[in-house]
Amino acid sequence: MMKIWHATVDDSNDVYEKQVYPQLSPSELRRLEGIKNTLKRHEYLLSRALMRHALSHQFKRPTTDWQFVEQSNSAPKINNLPDNYWLSLSHSHGAICLAISNEPVGIDIEQKKNRPNFLSLANAFMNPAEIEQLNANSNSAIDTFYKIWCAKEASYKITPASAQINLFLKQIDYFELAEGAHGQNLSQGLIKQCHLALVTHSKPVNINQLSAHTFRSKVPIHWH
Repeated sequence: MMKIWHATVDDSNDVYEKQVYPQLSPSELRRLEGIKNTLKRHEYLLSRALMRHALSHQFKRPTTDWQFVEQSNSAPKINNLPDNYWLSLSHSHGAICLAISNEPVGIDIEQKKNRPNFLSLANAFMNPAEIEQLNANSNSAIDTFYKIWCAKEASYKITPASAQINLFLKQIDYFELAEGAHGQNLSQGLIKQCHLALVTHSKPVNINQLSAHTFRSKVPIHWH
């Protein structure tokens, strides 16, 4: 079972941000207080609203039931998440994606945009073979950049925390990942103007795409 939820920061979602604020745990309130950027504050509030909404939809419980505890440099821990379920959260420039699965999962979303320094950024996380692929076609370089970046981030997220300490994105080989090496399965797609990557240990039989910016209608993800 795999469910993907998507939301976008915009005026129509203000109501969800206001509804979730009284439900935030003390650690979430401290985290929110430290966020000064306006868009990132909206992202934070909407992501917490989306997570509570998705969990309540999945397990038929009130949104006020979930016990969120913030973790440094990671998605929040949910103390009362039912056994044998995993979550992965990602957001980028107002776009938010959440995966709920009955096996470990990593998800990453990145809004595609032109970056004047994307080649120097690529050198920070790509190996020589990936750089060669990036330079092979200038017309598709931006797409290649985001495909590789998203895939590596999703792979990093599915890696156990104890192993993440000594893992760098440059060590994750995109081509091996795409071939299913190391017991990881990569699915990639596009949603609106964003690249999306999903990494699981086994190929999902069914990916159920739910929600949009209103938490109701479906948004198509074009998987490839």
